Amino acid sequence: MGLERRYIKLFSNALHNCLFQKKPFDEWHAFEYLLLRARYEPTDFILSDCSIIHLERGQHFESVASLSDRFGWSEKKVRCFLGKLEKLEMISVKGGRKGQLITVENYGFYQCFGQPEGEQKATRGRTEGNQRATRGRSKNNDIESKECIEGIEGIKERVLRESKDSLSQSDQIAHGMEANVEAIPLTDGTEWRPTVSEYDEYCRLYPSVDVFDSFRRMRAWSLSNPTKKKTRNGVKRFVNTWLSKEQDNSGKVSTKGSGSAYIDAIHNRMDVVDRWLERTGNDEAGVHNSGEGNESGVF
Repeated sequence: MGLERRYIKLFSNALHNCLFQKKPFDEWHAFEYLLLRARYEPTDFILSDCSIIHLERGQHFESVASLSDRFGWSEKKVRCFLGKLEKLEMISVKGGRKGQLITVENYGFYQCFGQPEGEQKATRGRTEGNQRATRGRSKNNDIESKECIEGIEGIKERVLRESKDSLSQSDQIAHGMEANVEAIPLTDGTEWRPTVSEYDEYCRLYPSVDVFDSFRRMRAWSLSNPTKKKTRNGVKRFVNTWLSKEQDNSGKVSTKGSGSAYIDAIHNRMDVVDRWLERTGNDEAGVHNSGEGNESGVF
């Protein structure tokens, strides 16, 4: 197949790409903008004064001032550019007081099923039938239809954005970090501490227990009873049993120093953030420094 018969897909989502928005546009860049903004199906367009105009397939309505701002050009250059495209029979323009009605000539040619005008007449019925069938299937599955419109890159960006929004900044920093409590010695000679999220969960589940102080007592007990040290697989069960007994034996919420166990959990999370900032050497929270001093990472 020769180059003149090959196509690529350019999704309308490209309009929001930072590379596409770099100004000023060159002329081909500006023509691509008109292609992407042209309506794929007939629709009604609402103007700023609430009046409505009807746009056919392949048409776009926009003022010269708006195009000037979009392209990074003067209004005179925009008018010259539209006139040049008209002379090349690439578009037709119908100007008015409220804006320019721009029609992309042979709009179907730019679609993935596009054909020269002569061939389109022979296959137009089949193409329109396929389009109706496609729209019918899309109506039965709103999610699939939306994903088709957004394109693959749009879906990736949306999923990534939703995933990031689902976690707070502090949760991302503390994820996988050890809590600032006494470590419990294990049978293999290593030590174990809960993660920040695990420590917070202990404070929530055992509100009448000073969890911070309990870890100090668990460490002292393990050091005093070396033959009863726990394995890495069994240490969490040991911690839960210990805290559960203290919860049952406590008649009121115990405190440590000037704050409750809940306040201790907050200070513990702040300690983790401070340690992370010291490691990165950056004064702005949430900025990941990949340079010297953060080789191991925090995430």
